[in-house]
Amino acid sequence: MRIKMALMVTIFALLSACVNSVDKENLAIHVNNDTTAEAKREDNSIRAIGTNQDGRLLVKPASQANVATLGASSCLGVDSDLRWSGDYEMLWEPTSGGASRKVMTFPIDFEIVQPSDVPVKMQKFTLGTTDLFAYVPRYTDCHALETYLFGINVGRLSQ
Repeated sequence: MRIKMALMVTIFALLSACVNSVDKENLAIHVNNDTTAEAKREDNSIRAIGTNQDGRLLVKPASQANVATLGASSCLGVDSDLRWSGDYEMLWEPTSGGASRKVMTFPIDFEIVQPSDVPVKMQKFTLGTTDLFAYVPRYTDCHALETYLFGINVGRLSQ
């Protein structure tokens, strides 16, 4: 049991270090240079996707969300990075064609900061028959990276 716990702690440390790493050469940034931090626009697009053989985990607005550039470089990112705010939820969309179901609602002060408007691909790790997905809404931060872990064990989802 201690070995399994040590393995989980090690994997979590690795997730914090490598999740949402950015390939700067292939990064496609779709930002209008005229956008300022004060100019918010509505954006109800999917923000993150985690895929396995049984379905997809999706991070998307529950009702509405807005996006704007940071506007100034800081420990949260560079001035051209994008910041989303709104009411977000995690959904499970089975490949079997069944109805999507809500896994969780993110906290009211939840925000996403990413260098691009391309949805983030959640980092996937497999332990035995369980696929673990790590989602980090802000690719950088002033202190520690907020990380959400979700597990899918042969079609059964757990958080």
